Amino acid sequence: MIIFMMERICEQLKAWRKEMRPVLVKSASSKTFCVGGDIKEALSKELEILKNLSLFTSLVATYPAPYVALIDGLMMGAGCSIFVHGQFRVATERTVLAMPEVDISHFPDVDASCVLPRPPGRLGYLLVITGHQLEGRQVMEAGLATHYCRSTSLLDLQEALVSCAGLSYLDIERILEGHTQSRSSCIENTIQLDLEDVEMFFSAATIEGIMLRLEHLNHTWAYKTLAGMAVASPTSFKVTKKLLDKGAKMNLQECLLMEYGLTISGIRARVTDFCHCSV
Repeated sequence: MIIFMMERICEQLKAWRKEMRPVLVKSASSKTFCVGGDIKEALSKELEILKNLSLFTSLVATYPAPYVALIDGLMMGAGCSIFVHGQFRVATERTVLAMPEVDISHFPDVDASCVLPRPPGRLGYLLVITGHQLEGRQVMEAGLATHYCRSTSLLDLQEALVSCAGLSYLDIERILEGHTQSRSSCIENTIQLDLEDVEMFFSAATIEGIMLRLEHLNHTWAYKTLAGMAVASPTSFKVTKKLLDKGAKMNLQECLLMEYGLTISGIRARVTDFCHCSV
């Protein structure tokens, strides 16, 4: 799993940073972009992994040369850190973004508190609280990808990018525009709710308030969402919502420090309902 290789990856990125090398990131898998890591192993090395992931996130966010990510396939949890702070982020129809941490009685970390409060209509809250997934163009519509490309065109796009030495930002933008498709509004059609409703539900001040608003919606999606929330960790929900609320007013470095401190507190406390799931 890539999160267990982060120390080595960070050293390589530092070396390329000194040389001002453009970076192109893609997956070697035909099905996944990055899905985090095995939760049992991750828990045994939690602080070490979080340190390395936080460093990697900072390196990408401040990388001085073009950083391009081709996001083809499933990406989950901490795997999103691999792409989300790059300047160019290309989704395909096979892209699926999921933040399942609450489902395993954890909370989203490694920059989630910085990234997820910012998509329109409180979509980030929808992702982490309900387990809803964004697919294909939706990832771009939410602002988490910058471009959209058919997966069958990715190889041509990759070849165009790597064939040009010393690519500038303008060169990459020109190549991407030549290989990607324009925006279209599709989020509302897929979740069968309009963004004003999502905003209304998830702008409630508390988790209890969100659940109360959902209870008043006569909709199959609301019933399924409430059923899922009823068996998850209450502490995990509350911590996650507080993280996003606070992160909306903080910069990336502040969010990473907040998440790191919360992880340390969680390791010390190991609250029962926060870790009740069998892993």
